[in-house]
Amino acid sequence: MLPLDQPEPNEVYYPYNPLVFENLILTEIGEKAESETSEYYYWASGTYKHLECFRPGVKLRSVQDFVWQITAMLYLNPQLNIEDFTTIVKATLDPKNGICLSYVYTRSLGKDWGLRLATRVYNEKDTYNWDKGFNLPVRKRVVVFKDGVIPQRKSQIIGKLCHQPRLVPDMIEETMLLMMLQREKITVTGIARVVKFSRMQVNRVLIANPHLRDEQFKFNQLIKEDEKL
Repeated sequence: MLPLDQPEPNEVYYPYNPLVFENLILTEIGEKAESETSEYYYWASGTYKHLECFRPGVKLRSVQDFVWQITAMLYLNPQLNIEDFTTIVKATLDPKNGICLSYVYTRSLGKDWGLRLATRVYNEKDTYNWDKGFNLPVRKRVVVFKDGVIPQRKSQIIGKLCHQPRLVPDMIEETMLLMMLQREKITVTGIARVVKFSRMQVNRVLIANPHLRDEQFKFNQLIKEDEKL
């Protein structure tokens, strides 16, 4: 794992900056969905052929995650030369672009750990045997939502397609972002009210995904700072 040092006292939350990946492909659906609407793609048995890297709002949290993300980006954008590739990687590691957790520092791995790994990934790309597709592990997906679907609607769709309501981390993360934008203090009760699940269910997801607690803290700090202005 990356060194998870405590946030600096003057740390500031920075939103995701999509301009870092301008004109790049970040998503590939390699298997036709059994059902597609204006809101989602659906595979009844699931698919391992949906590839997505640097998803807005999801921050890099480990070396393994970092390597997977930049490798997927290179796979989806084979036209990149090493100069462009390392420039983009450097931008992803800048906390001000909201892609890498701002408290993921370099004390344990050295100042240029990210660029060293990026150079290695690029130099080894000819050995990856991508003729048959992306060959790193990909999470099985049953439902893939399109941009703009709000958390409450996601819950309804998952409940309908999977025959039972299911609270997923993405729903909580997007709810917290929405509450932050509305300058509403983020609490378990508030999240539960928006996603229409119990506080116990929300707490269970937060415990299983510690990074969500970090996001909650950062968002609330940002709201508190704005209130002082």
